[in-house]
Amino acid sequence: YQVDLIARVQAAYREGAQAVCAQSATGSGKTHCAAAGIIAPSLARGRRVLFLADLEEILFDTVGRLRALGLPAAAITRGRAEDPTAPVQVASQQTLTSWLARGVELPPADRVILDECHGAAARTTRELLRVLRERGALLAGLSGTPCRGDGLPLDEFDVLVCGPQPRELVAVGALVPCE
Repeated sequence: YQVDLIARVQAAYREGAQAVCAQSATGSGKTHCAAAGIIAPSLARGRRVLFLADLEEILFDTVGRLRALGLPAAAITRGRAEDPTAPVQVASQQTLTSWLARGVELPPADRVILDECHGAAARTTRELLRVLRERGALLAGLSGTPCRGDGLPLDEFDVLVCGPQPRELVAVGALVPCE
């Protein structure tokens, strides 16, 4: 199911999409799919990647997962870049939004991956994404729930690519049943 999701996301970009939202259940491996289907191929082409997360715990977990896969990732935390030369930067949206407001140069990025992208409709996130996309970055969003409780659309994305339903993942043993 991950290989299929990656193939359909890549197909959407080949067909001209500039911003793709990939939906898959919590625990289904969206970060791994992003690493294998977006980050690794981008690095192989000499591109730089910016992975945006909301929480510091997710940020550090993502850096660890990417490094475990052999991908050169570095964190941007507490207002500073751990290694600004790393081709994969993992940062919080809040940090980069504050950099933008203060006129601090954002890290270069040809690809931007937005974790929990259902928050993309927030004014500050929209502005950050606008700046990154104006610099030519393609956008990938990751979410288990690509909708918002406030009814705002996720119109930052051209295409929604849906992964398997949780019941399908339980049936194949990828997830345990809910209690």
